[in-house]
Amino acid sequence: MCIWNERRVRQWFHHDDARHILNIGLPNAHQGDSWRWLGEPNGLFSIKSAYHIITRRRYGATPSGIWKIIWNNSIHARLKFLWWQIITNALPTRERIAMALNLQSTLCPICNKERESSFHLFWNCDYASAAWFGSLWGIRTNLCPSQNWEEWMDWFGCMRNRPPNLSFIEFMTGALCIFEVIWKMRNELIHNGQLGQIMVVIQQASRRLNDHLVCKLDRPLKQAISLTPSEGWMTCCTDVSIGIDHSVGAAVFRDSKNRIWSVVADRFSATNSALAESLILVCAVQHAVRLELSCVNFFSDNVCAISNILETQGVQRCIDLEGTSAQFRSLSAQLRRWHLKHINRKENFMAHNVAKWAKLNAAVGDIDVKIMDSLVFNDCKEWHPDAG
Repeated sequence: MCIWNERRVRQWFHHDDARHILNIGLPNAHQGDSWRWLGEPNGLFSIKSAYHIITRRRYGATPSGIWKIIWNNSIHARLKFLWWQIITNALPTRERIAMALNLQSTLCPICNKERESSFHLFWNCDYASAAWFGSLWGIRTNLCPSQNWEEWMDWFGCMRNRPPNLSFIEFMTGALCIFEVIWKMRNELIHNGQLGQIMVVIQQASRRLNDHLVCKLDRPLKQAISLTPSEGWMTCCTDVSIGIDHSVGAAVFRDSKNRIWSVVADRFSATNSALAESLILVCAVQHAVRLELSCVNFFSDNVCAISNILETQGVQRCIDLEGTSAQFRSLSAQLRRWHLKHINRKENFMAHNVAKWAKLNAAVGDIDVKIMDSLVFNDCKEWHPDAG
């Protein structure tokens, strides 16, 4: 497989340009030059992707990191939709409506003090402040220095700024329950001329949060994947730890008695997660072939890397993964039997921990498990360097 000359790329290009270049996956064999459309993973132009690019530039992109935090958790879809409306400025507040229509007033209908933006309505308004202070958490909104939702997320994303023993997702679920009730009360005031008492807001928000938590507890638990292979097989879990200018991947092999049999790590110039995950899978299958293993179950928590290697029907190919995917398929043909499966990140912490440890210690190649922190070897708990 062709690889970039990292030293030369970094020497001749600005660091941002170098980072983009090093995240271009190279083909497995020589190819002629061709045009590539950056709007699609497969490099081919489509009307759909062009439309999305135009609308993103016109209306602004959603803060993807903020949205993913909510989207990837078990928060009710109704609350997720409300949050999407808030962070994309799609909620029909007076400030938003005034962009298209002439309004007599853009002031908050509850306090009549400031323009009615979503941030004012749900956080800065006296009515909202009273609801937050009267909630189970007793939060004083004036102690939070945030001026917009992004700063607000950063503030409460920090554990010391949240109430004790409250995860960020639990906090966001409660916050969205408060937002939902305030929005309902605001609409009652506009359409019926009546504003609900603040105690009603507090009680309804508390009841809704309790309902969400009960539903979460009642949800059947997903059966965990067994990482202990059958007799004659090996299990190999892979993951990466991504830094500013490089990534380190790790592959952890275990036998049918659940013993750590081999650990290997490698450094990559790529910082794109799908490309880095694909590269460590290639490294893992190379290691398996070198050790003359016959039957291996490979696991990765990156769906894109897996679907490109398996050429999953109906899944769009990523041009940057074509080279690594082809190399994995070529090398795996030397094994007698193999499988490649997806694993939830929460069950794949051991591989992630090893990658993190290897990156911290600049360790590549075969790693002796005896020199590693024993806390690294946990499938379901993330390792932190200062844990001891």
